[in-house]
Amino acid sequence: MSTIDETIGFAESEMGKKVFGEEAAAGMAKKGREFKAAGGKYCFCPACQAGSVIWENRESL
Repeated sequence: MSTIDETIGFAESEMGKKVFGEEAAAGMAKKGREFKAAGGKYCFCPACQAGSVIWENRESL
């Protein structure tokens, strides 16, 4: 599970651009900034979102 800041940072990095391609990486970074502005703490992908629910409820599991 990645924080939203880690996700944005990776998308904007040279490695992120290499992995996703310039256009997709820019789109990911933009979506990440919008998600963060709306209060998101963790990466917006389905896996990280599911992981964040588990993490935030770990005491009751």
